[in-house]
Amino acid sequence: MTTTRTQLSHDKCTHENTGYAREKCRAAHKRGEVTLDLKVWEAKVTSPLTDTRTEKRCPRCGEVKSVSEFHRRGNGYRSRCKSCQRESLREHQRNETRQEARREYGRNRGLRNRYGITLEQRDAMIAERCGRCDICGEVPDHTLHVEHDHDTGEVRGMSCNQCNRLLAGYEPVRALGLAHRIAEHLDPTNHTQPRPAHEMRGVRSKHLRARGITEADRDAMIERQGGVCRICQQAPTGRVGFHIDHCHETGMTRAALCNGCNAYLLPTWERLCALGIDPHQALEDYLTRDRSTLVPD
Repeated sequence: MTTTRTQLSHDKCTHENTGYAREKCRAAHKRGEVTLDLKVWEAKVTSPLTDTRTEKRCPRCGEVKSVSEFHRRGNGYRSRCKSCQRESLREHQRNETRQEARREYGRNRGLRNRYGITLEQRDAMIAERCGRCDICGEVPDHTLHVEHDHDTGEVRGMSCNQCNRLLAGYEPVRALGLAHRIAEHLDPTNHTQPRPAHEMRGVRSKHLRARGITEADRDAMIERQGGVCRICQQAPTGRVGFHIDHCHETGMTRAALCNGCNAYLLPTWERLCALGIDPHQALEDYLTRDRSTLVPD
């Protein structure tokens, strides 16, 4: 039988014993329709009362009260009386208020210790930008990050998560004077056509098969680059090693990159290009602008 949310609440659904099913049922009720087994619910409500007591002791307040002071539950009564149940709900709400106050205090203390600003100043900076990132100008789904100089600790602006990661990959390349290598890396004339599928038989690495190159091709590519990343000219450190970067639109192989350039730098760089923004100019304008009046008093 199909009914609507106005006829029955989700609490009357037979799925209430499992959290996942209950959430799915609540979502179905919000859409206006959900199939319920009314016979099971009616049997649950109209089940005969087996508790024949006329009085019952509440374990919370310790008082013995009439069973009319207790809510029905199945074929008996709830353990707490109605007044204790209401007081328990109020106490829970007060605890939620206190917890939110503690969370806000923790956020404020973290901002002061790390960036030297308060929660009110951060919110004012976000409101001043109408929630838009300083670099890409987009409104992210999450809260903007307080972006700062890791050497001096100076607050430089507000950025979305992607542009914040872009800066983490761009600044080391910029400090080495190799920013021009990003455009060279993205130049289609420097890309390699992947091998056909029949030539990839016997290649054990799924990563290399997806890029259309063999182990010999990968080793030759790294050797031509002198064992360093094509963009930052640094040898990868740690267990990650080289990444074989490729164009997601054409599937052509570009070069071997370190994890920082491949995971932090290029994804957002290409996103800015797709938005019609010159990434190099946007980042340089952001990093060299006047920041004397950036943080409100």
